[in-house]
Amino acid sequence: MVFDFNARLLKVKQETHDVKTFRFEIPKEFTFLPGQFVMVEIGIDGNSDVRPFSISSSPTRKGFIEVTKKIGGSDFSKRLNKMDDSYSARVKGPYGMFVLDESHDAILLAGGIGVTPFRCFMEYATDKDLDNKITLFYSNKTPEDVAFAAEFEELKRKNKNIKIISTITRR
Repeated sequence: MVFDFNARLLKVKQETHDVKTFRFEIPKEFTFLPGQFVMVEIGIDGNSDVRPFSISSSPTRKGFIEVTKKIGGSDFSKRLNKMDDSYSARVKGPYGMFVLDESHDAILLAGGIGVTPFRCFMEYATDKDLDNKITLFYSNKTPEDVAFAAEFEELKRKNKNIKIISTITRR
């Protein structure tokens, strides 16, 4: 089922120097699978603009979804960057078939902010105490560009089935 609702922004978290996570309130009936995405619509100078976002939080975390964005120079990024808890956005979804298969182990490959659906996978597997082995190969330009670094360490501590292999391409 696809939902369409206004979502109040609950929290903004600075992940790295140019990446932020936005936590939106969701209706109780909103459900999604780990790996799905939503369309987020925000107003920009009297016009609205829509972008797809992987849901970076797990469906086991109730009452909200999180989406994570690298803040660049686009009008959408600039507007999103200015948002605080007085804002709301239109959210439609969930969409997508790129979801965690609970019947198999997973080998994941991500670069930069492309890690967002895998954060959801690992939170979900940890919260549900799944037996799946999850290996993430995660590449970033610099150590300062690693999104969710502390959170990933905590997930590895809680879940012996999670392994993260990180690479840095620049120093």
